[in-house]
Order: sequence, then structure tokens, then C-alpha cells
Amino acid sequence: MSRIHTLLAAIAALILFAAADARSEATAASAETTESTENAGAMGNGGPAEPGEKTTEPSVAELAKQDQNPITRFYVMRFEDNVQVGVGPHDEAVNFFRFQPLVPLRLGKDWTLLTRFIIPLVHQPWPETNDGLGDISVNMFVTPTRGSKFSWGIGPGFLLPTATKETLGTERFSAGPAVAAIYSTGSWVLGVVAQNLWSFAGDNDRQDVHLMTLRPLLNYNLPLGWFLTTSPSIAVNWKADHENRWLVPMGG
Repeated sequence: MSRIHTLLAAIAALILFAAADARSEATAASAETTESTENAGAMGNGGPAEPGEKTTEPSVAELAKQDQNPITRFYVMRFEDNVQVGVGPHDEAVNFFRFQPLVPLRLGKDWTLLTRFIIPLVHQPWPETNDGLGDISVNMFVTPTRGSKFSWGIGPGFLLPTATKETLGTERFSAGPAVAAIYSTGSWVLGVVAQNLWSFAGDNDRQDVHLMTLRPLLNYNLPLGWFLTTSPSIAVNWKADHENRWLVPMGG
């Protein structure tokens, strides 16, 4: 458990450090915006901007699109619950409740490091009932800071053996490449996040890991911040036999 506590403390420290960094950047940006607004008021109106004058804020639709983007440059905490049915001889259900914080860190003027954690809480009914923390997944995407309709990120992905019960995780350290590509136009946000992992350390008595996860996303935005979405989480276990290799969920 000490390893898990250390890892969770490191994640919390990273989030706090990034939040402090963002606060300082926001303060500097606010001061710069105020100065430019006052200069514009002096040039256009013969004096400083009016005290009650408002600056431009993102619309609800723009904020919704940013929330749908898995490599957005905002701080995001997502929650997701997935159920996998048909497990074991009695067709029971495995439940995964995932916390997914996204932490951006500026790397100079032109680049941003986006660290995306997936922290699962697992209920497993078979072969014996177990509840606890599963293996934590980490993606680190380097992406251009300047925004556009098309955004992309590339970097390493990791799977860490943090499971609190033997049957809830792999007990292996795994790593591999991760990529993300997002296109936003009009009411649509389209994209994909993918990674392929290989185990390289851990319990040698456990099976080697060779796993790909593929997550396409399709969003159509409606007025007032509402949207229709589908984003199935597809998993491919290259170590499994052909009949059990692909896990493709149905629905949103």
C-alpha cells in the first residue's frame, strides 16, 4: 500500500503544482489584458476604458467543446462509469468507475505538456468478489500551445501496477507510445486517442502485457451547451486468443 500512497501523493503534488503555475499565468495574463484594454480605450475614446466594461468571455458552446476535447488546455476532472457484462459462468457484471484528471503544464511559449490520469475503482464479481483500486494509466501528451481547429498530441503512455488486489491488476509496469488527434468544426468535435503498451518490469510470474486501447470520439453540439456524444473505449489484448482479443462496447 505504501507504493500506492506514494503514487497518489505524487499525482496530487503534480496537480497542485500545475494549479499554482496556472494561477500565476492567469494573473500575468489578466494584468496584460487590463493594460491592453486601457490602451485601446485611450486610443479609441480619448481616455481609459470604462470601469464597467466587460472583456470577452468564452461562450457556453465553446466551453462545452473544450470539455469534449481529451487534450484540452484547461484543467479538467472527468468521471466515468463503465459496466462489462457477461463475466464468469453466471454472466455477471464488472464495474469500472474512473477518475480522469487532466493537468496542463506550459513548456515555454509554444508547447504544453498535458498529463492525463485514469484512476479506476473496480468491482469484480468473478472468480471471487473483489473491490478496490485498479492499475492507474498515465498519458503524457506534448501538444502545440497555439489552438486551431485541428489539435494533436504525442508522448508516452504508462500502466502502473497500483491495484490493491491481485486480480484487479496486472502487477506489471507497462509503457508505450500514445497519440491523440482532435478536429473541431462548427457543431462537431471528432477525434481519437490511442496507445499501445508492453510490459517491461514487475512480477515475472504474471502474464506479459501487450495491450492497445483505442478511443474514437464523436460529438455534436446543441444550443445552450447540450450535446450528443459517443466515445466507446475499445481494448485489444494482443496476448489473448483470437476470439477473445477485441473488446468493443456498444452505445455511447
